Amino acid sequence: MLGRDPFDSPGSVPTTFVPLVIVTSMASVSFNPKSRMVTTRPGITAFDPSMADTACLAAPNNVPTKLVQASSILNPATLDFGGTIVGRTQYTDAFQRGNFWKVLGFDRNLYHALLGPVRFLGPLVIHFPPG
Repeated sequence: MLGRDPFDSPGSVPTTFVPLVIVTSMASVSFNPKSRMVTTRPGITAFDPSMADTACLAAPNNVPTKLVQASSILNPATLDFGGTIVGRTQYTDAFQRGNFWKVLGFDRNLYHALLGPVRFLGPLVIHFPPG
């Protein structure tokens, strides 16, 4: 667990996001499930979470870093775990609240483990050369 003791002094955990841009010099072109062999060929492939991903996502929700910024990881939402509504809060806060649900008793709304303040830094580029 991160942060201060939430039972003693509820607060927030300063959070920094660093997008990772991963660049490879070999591209997978096929996979043989029998032999579990991957066939590759030279070619630059880049995953940049700050750019639109049209292969897996549809506009306007196709930029991974923007999805994180708009998600319940950082923004309050009413969250329900297994039929128990644990409140309107960030996902990680609600998850931890759910972990301590029985122990918290009537003080459930006093317990918090919020992410904040949140900073987004520029991307870190990791390049994997051939071999």
